[in-house]
Amino acid sequence: MDRFARPIAILEFMFRTIYEAADSKLQVFWFCHAGAGSASLVRSARHVSAPVTLNVASLPGREHRFRDGLTMSLDELVDQFFEDLQPRVGAPFVLIGHSFGSLMSYLLAQKLTAAGTPPVSLTVMTLAAPDRVQFNPRTAHLSDEEFLDYLDNRFGSVPKSLRTNPEAIALFLPIVRYDLRLLESYVHQPVQPLPIPLLALAGSRDRAVNAEQMQQWQRFTSDSFALETIAGGHFFPTENVQPIIQRTIERLQ
Repeated sequence: MDRFARPIAILEFMFRTIYEAADSKLQVFWFCHAGAGSASLVRSARHVSAPVTLNVASLPGREHRFRDGLTMSLDELVDQFFEDLQPRVGAPFVLIGHSFGSLMSYLLAQKLTAAGTPPVSLTVMTLAAPDRVQFNPRTAHLSDEEFLDYLDNRFGSVPKSLRTNPEAIALFLPIVRYDLRLLESYVHQPVQPLPIPLLALAGSRDRAVNAEQMQQWQRFTSDSFALETIAGGHFFPTENVQPIIQRTIERLQ
């Protein structure tokens, strides 16, 4: 198996392919946590051995979309990914989302299903069910220091080195603020459950979302549902790409 047939490739515009097996049978479209892109998964993706192609969503303000303004609404962003993905999803594909990315992947799954091109499954991680998503207080009014404290207290995610690096703060914080604004703007609208298998993964030490909250995703599928807990905190997915993909594949068998 050729693990890195395309080490880093851009799939059209909206996704970056970071792994492609020579015998790939399944397209994986992965949406990262707030502020992140494909770079957060590259190291862990080196351990992937499944027959898949791993494509990571590229959101505005980062990587090859660095110059894109942070102005799109959540609906506009989901529509953009839908318009990019829907015309070329002939092969079996799955959606995987981590935290904020779970909401993105869920909303995209709904649109793709309504268009008659559903994914074969959805995997969500470290985010409460769509009708339970709550982020209070809202973060827009917080100073940079207060915002870093908020991130650290809620998610345990701020390296000490970041606080002393003004250039990194200037680059990183606007992107995270933007993604969290999108999450905070979400207003749940009741819809039919997805007719596809749904896998929910919780982190055993996640400060933000516990397994009980993840269990509530069961109401959002009319197909099979499974909840599993993986060792780690809110960011366990960045170090567990292969186990997550493997669990996703196992749910299809």
